[in-house]
Amino acid sequence: MTRHYEELDSLRGLGAFTVIWCHFLGCYPIDTKWLWIFTDTPLAVLRAGNEGIIFFFLLSGFVLSFSFLSEKKKPHYLSYLAKRIFRIYPAYVVAVFAALLVKLLFFHGPFPGYSEEWINRQWMHPGTWKVFTQHLPLITRFKTSHLNPPVWSLVVEMRISLVFPLLMALFLKFRLRVVSVAALLSLLSGYAFYYLRDNGDNKNIQSLLETLSFVSFFLMGAYLAHARKRLMERLLSLGAFQRRMVVLAGLLLYTNDLWISCRWITAVVPQAVLLNQPPLTNFITGIGASIILIWAISIPSFLSHKLVHFFGKISYSMYLWHMVALYGCIATLHAHFAIWQVWIFAFAATVALSSLSFYGVELPTIRLGRKLSDALERWMTPQPQLVEPALK
Repeated sequence: MTRHYEELDSLRGLGAFTVIWCHFLGCYPIDTKWLWIFTDTPLAVLRAGNEGIIFFFLLSGFVLSFSFLSEKKKPHYLSYLAKRIFRIYPAYVVAVFAALLVKLLFFHGPFPGYSEEWINRQWMHPGTWKVFTQHLPLITRFKTSHLNPPVWSLVVEMRISLVFPLLMALFLKFRLRVVSVAALLSLLSGYAFYYLRDNGDNKNIQSLLETLSFVSFFLMGAYLAHARKRLMERLLSLGAFQRRMVVLAGLLLYTNDLWISCRWITAVVPQAVLLNQPPLTNFITGIGASIILIWAISIPSFLSHKLVHFFGKISYSMYLWHMVALYGCIATLHAHFAIWQVWIFAFAATVALSSLSFYGVELPTIRLGRKLSDALERWMTPQPQLVEPALK
């Protein structure tokens, strides 16, 4: 039986925290003077929201691949799909429905003092039942920003999950060659997506290209799962100082988009801005995330702390609920409290709602998905026929 790496739950929690901080920080207008602290100093790592999402995709590929890498019988597609749908979909629907209710009950604006680029632009889209029903298929193209902006990544997650068994079949046959081809495909798709987004009007093609641009991270996760023992042994064979340097390199690669865009970097090396292209920086982030993942499962650290692990367990719900909590708190409290005070209420609401979602929605539906998956496995697996002994 494959070990459950609790450290990876904790990493997922840290990734969710950076997404939350990035979105909360976006409450302030872009010309706020002190924002440079979180753009041009090492504290920029706290707003590594895009990096956190790439980490989520990498972790998904790592975890999902275990059942396909097992020497035992591979799961049937329907049983795999049942487990995956029940893991993602129920909590997603509840959170999106809550976002609709918040908009229907509190929709008004604009909100003075809040950013025009994020809060006042995203919030101004009216929530309707039609918009909610467009969210239900999850794999189609719809305006995720109209209710709960972060769920755009779940569209990518679910689309790739649908074809992940095929990706794993290719990986098991061709190994690293498939990862290399997927990396090239992701880079090309990413550049094509950004080009069409700025110059084209075919939204369906853009949506497909955006999904393709993240396929490589799932396969990178699968490769790490396949080679994890060898990679862990190699890391542990290094001296303490060398291990620290490897982890530091991983962090620098993971956050490359943040420090390449720092003003003090571009002032010294103007050419650095040429490297700040999302498909390339995303790929470099994936390499850094791979190093951090292997470090996390190899060397004991603060990731094993109970509090850190708790936030890791509820991280999916935190990802789903933090914008619902933030929007609700802004709508009801903006006239009475400063932005940073609204943050405190919103974060507390996020933790409370996420805990309720985890224990009340996620865990029961995960168990239900496993039961359904096991039932489908038994149904689709031929039972051995009992042969009665011949009568003499």
